[in-house]
Amino acid sequence: MKFLHCAVILAIAVGTLNTAMIARPSADTSFNVKFSVQGSPFFEAFGGQSTFGFDGFSDFGSSVATGLRFGFDTPESETSNMLTHSNRNGIYVNWIMDGDTAVSQYTSGIWNFGFVGSESIGYKLSESGNQSIEFINTKEPISWFVMDFPTLGSDSIRNERLTRFDGVRFGESSGAGIGIRVMPGVTLSGNVEWTQVYERHLFWYWTMSSIISGVADGIGSYFVDAVGRSSPMAKPIIHFIIRNGIAMGFKALKRNQMNWPFNTAAPLNIFTIGGSITVVF
Repeated sequence: MKFLHCAVILAIAVGTLNTAMIARPSADTSFNVKFSVQGSPFFEAFGGQSTFGFDGFSDFGSSVATGLRFGFDTPESETSNMLTHSNRNGIYVNWIMDGDTAVSQYTSGIWNFGFVGSESIGYKLSESGNQSIEFINTKEPISWFVMDFPTLGSDSIRNERLTRFDGVRFGESSGAGIGIRVMPGVTLSGNVEWTQVYERHLFWYWTMSSIISGVADGIGSYFVDAVGRSSPMAKPIIHFIIRNGIAMGFKALKRNQMNWPFNTAAPLNIFTIGGSITVVF
């Protein structure tokens, strides 16, 4: 019955996605990380504060998070010359330190790495476009986490749940941010990111769940582009609200079921608030 359930959802999702592609043949219908060597190289350094939990974000303290991203920035054209639009795709590595006493009793730190993609649409603050404000949607759809839980915390039940994530685990992240381009090629951003780490990677359940969220994101992208054609100056704000709203909405649905809508285990939730500096060469 579970296999039949998956097959039915897959058929419906693929049919919906195909309908969207037919209606909009000239544009992407979902957010995909497409690593390529097109565009200009970029480098990004990130720092922030991460909190951990299973059902919420304050179960057992916080830690300092740092990270680096490398890849290529590809400008996109817009109907209004007062707008900016770019896609950044590449790879990343993050390090979450052991942090305060509440966290250090459970783990000595977390490494994670994988692929990252972001899309930013914004407003030029000068005629040249050297200064602008950017509204950012970020995803890390394929990520691996290296976690170590070498000591026992005082809460044996919580510790038992954490040890399920010991070792190398698969996960995904979605983020939102607002950036200011202060000079050509240099952007300062404030970001929030919601990461979910899975104790097991159930490939078929994950695939079905990803198709459902991908279809929703494709519909959202279609709506954003439709707004951009009729009201170009509204597009950056609508992009920020719709794309990030869908991404965070699905993270909320998966907070207690890692492959929603399927009845699967709860992920480890990591919520990070921080800032970054991006340099495009």
